[in-house]
This record gives sequence, C-alpha cells and structure tokens, in this order.
Amino acid sequence: SKIELLLQSSKLTRDQSQQLQSIYQAGKRLSKLNKTLLLLAKVENQQFSTKEEISLKALIEKQLENYEDFIINKKINVTANLSEQTIKANTMLADTLISNLLSNAIKHNIENGIIEITYFRDILIFSNTGNPLQQNPENLFNRFKKASTSKDSLGLGLAIVKKICDVNNWNINYSQENNLHQISVFIQS
Repeated sequence: SKIELLLQSSKLTRDQSQQLQSIYQAGKRLSKLNKTLLLLAKVENQQFSTKEEISLKALIEKQLENYEDFIINKKINVTANLSEQTIKANTMLADTLISNLLSNAIKHNIENGIIEITYFRDILIFSNTGNPLQQNPENLFNRFKKASTSKDSLGLGLAIVKKICDVNNWNINYSQENNLHQISVFIQS
C-alpha cells in the first residue's frame, strides 16, 4: 500500500515511477506465489478432508462466468456438455481444480480458439486449441514447470490440479493431437 501511495505522488520522475511499478509487480508476484504454495501444502497435508455432494456442472458454469471477460477478450468459443451427476468431494478443492483447468485452457489458447468442456459419467475433459507443446508432457504436472514464458504464470496451476486429483484418488491425463490439447480427469466415486 505504501508503494501505491508513492506511485500516486506527482513528485516522481518517470524512471522512479517505472522502478516502483517493477517493485509493486514483484511484490504482487511473491504474494501470489506464497498463497499458491500454502494451498499446495494444505492439499498435500489433506487439510481439506470435508467432502459433500457437489455439482461439477454448477462449479463449471460459475467459473465460466468468472472468466467470461478473458474468454471474450481472446474471442474463444466455449462449448460445454455437462452432466447433472454430482460427486462427493471437497467443494473448495473441486472449485480450485475447475478454476485452474479453465484458466489454463484460456491462457494457453490462441485467439479465436475453442474450449470444449465435457463432464459425462465419471470423466471431466477440458480440451482447447493452442500452440504445440514445447516440453515433455510428463513434466506438465510438476511444480514450476510451465509451457509459457509468461510472467503471470507461476508454473503451479497444474501441479495443484494433480495434487487435488491425487488426494481424491482421481487419475489425470494429458494428450495432444495436432493443436488440440486435452486434460482428462477420471473421477472415482
């Protein structure tokens, strides 16, 4: 907050303002990294043990609304074929899983691309267009491994998704055919 106050000062030179912006962005990035690593540690230590009947369809629809501006900005066409079937899981973890998968599908998509979300029986599939993967697919779910060089990406989103799947005994799989990427989560009841 002190940096924000300094940035509003009229006495700053352009160079000072740019340096403060850089410091501010680095602080935000460290804060995000800290929160994400804390969440990962909590998931690993199974601190989200409360499970209840939840609708993946409702969670997906809510996240689609949350990310609507990003989807529109990239001109992505989204289709969703979602079952009404409920699952027994921790709501916060399931919501985090959906949010991370959707965010990933948007972030690594191309302009005028597509996202297809399917939930049928015990399979949840996120498919999206995007550039060919430049790394070994086996590393996608590892911490700090990221497909892009974006400063916004910490390389932890899919590691969190994998850990949420692990604590729920769900299997996760990545595949790519041409420029269509697919992450499938096989939900064990």
